Amino acid sequence: LGASMPKSPKVVGPPALSITNPALLGYAPVTRQDKDKPLYDLLCFTDGRKAIATNHWWVPATRPPSSIGKNYLVQLPYIYNLVGSGMEVYYPWVKGMGNIVQNMLNEFGASWVVSAADSSSYCVSNADELTATFSWGDSMRSTIVRGSPYVTAEYKNAEVKLNTGIGIKSVTADGAEAECNGAPLTGQTFTVRMQGDEEWMVFTPPNTPLVCGSAGLSISDFTGTVRLALSDNCTTGKGAGPASQCGPGGVSQVGEWKEALVKGS
Repeated sequence: LGASMPKSPKVVGPPALSITNPALLGYAPVTRQDKDKPLYDLLCFTDGRKAIATNHWWVPATRPPSSIGKNYLVQLPYIYNLVGSGMEVYYPWVKGMGNIVQNMLNEFGASWVVSAADSSSYCVSNADELTATFSWGDSMRSTIVRGSPYVTAEYKNAEVKLNTGIGIKSVTADGAEAECNGAPLTGQTFTVRMQGDEEWMVFTPPNTPLVCGSAGLSISDFTGTVRLALSDNCTTGKGAGPASQCGPGGVSQVGEWKEALVKGS
């Protein structure tokens, strides 16, 4: 009864190659050119670590611009491209051409450019297999979650800018039709129907004064969280890449999806 229990053997896992130089562990080193190396001034992890160039899904945001000028983060359902003032958000649609299936992006640009008016640069402050947090100084912070239907941005004493190159067709504030003429709208849930087939919901704290204009949406001197979510990608059935949920005549069947977005916001 007084005998001590034997100690469990220590489990040794594989080396953490994402934070350790493989050459120091005996692996053959790879010489990376400047275009393949992370820009270390874009790394601001709270624990001070500096990630090595790997294929982690968020690492492209820390690399020099590609030949097309964008480093896409394909986390789905959205595709992101981070820029100095914020982030471009795209909703891709699938197109089959012979033996090729591709994710296509809207020819008119990003669905949204989510930003703070006074931001000029960003850095990665935290990251793991499923999430990555990007900070634009003290003005704006966003944690991108792989597979999440929400685009989330936290602001502190900043002017919120939600610009779109697609164009806005109509907007409602808490279910009531509203004018997109530059006058403030007050509400918590704003539904924005775009010129194409997309419809998005924008969630804010209650009674938030939001301005809708030709360039998009804005909120002045805001502290809090704004969330966006695609609520429909087949409002007419006539835009680029209508999705499989389009019913006869392009009638969308996503009522339960919208209800779930509201509950989860």
